[in-house]
Amino acid sequence: MEDAQMNDKTKDAGEEGGSALRKVIGLFVTDDSASEAGPEGASKPTPAPAVSVVQNGKTAVAGHVAQNADPALMGRLREAVAKSTETALRDFMAVVEALAEDVTDERSRYRAALRVAGKQGITLARIIRAFEDRLRLLQREKQQFEAAMETRFKEAVGGRQEDLERVNAEVAELRERLTGLESRAGELTAAIEAEQQKIEQVSTSFDAAYAVVASEIESEREKIGAHLGQ
Repeated sequence: MEDAQMNDKTKDAGEEGGSALRKVIGLFVTDDSASEAGPEGASKPTPAPAVSVVQNGKTAVAGHVAQNADPALMGRLREAVAKSTETALRDFMAVVEALAEDVTDERSRYRAALRVAGKQGITLARIIRAFEDRLRLLQREKQQFEAAMETRFKEAVGGRQEDLERVNAEVAELRERLTGLESRAGELTAAIEAEQQKIEQVSTSFDAAYAVVASEIESEREKIGAHLGQ
């Protein structure tokens, strides 16, 4: 009888909450067996491992993530979430806590609490909306935090970033100028080498001509000396 009533509640909330219901049910209703049949008799699949998992009705966070969480920031986020105007979850959990001594089995206690809270107009659909409202507030805090970090980054490194961009532009300009100068130096070197080659060729030709003419003069002088006795 108890399971049938719970299934009716789940069916009604499913029509209102849609896919969100399937996500939220696991947050506050845990099954004793992963293979227990659902509303239509189908076996419930074992959820895949994730960073956040449900353990004894409480969400546990992977160790490496929890180690990096700042206590002050967590406190601020919890305060923001606590400002939710959707009170169904808070009221429901109050009923759960009130039944803690009388109903020791957690699964049974949550189901019983839902029946009791239902008399006060608290339904699964309202509890789902409360979760969604808390997630919305949490997301808003994240957006505000990211905006603040972006502003801080601009204030801290904005001027340096501009200086870096200016220096990089100057470096690029100097590199371009250096490339042009290196190209010009190569052209000048080639021109100088070509002129040196021409000069060497002319000098070699001149030296040869000089030797020929000098030899002719010397030969004529020797001939005249031999004939005139000089």
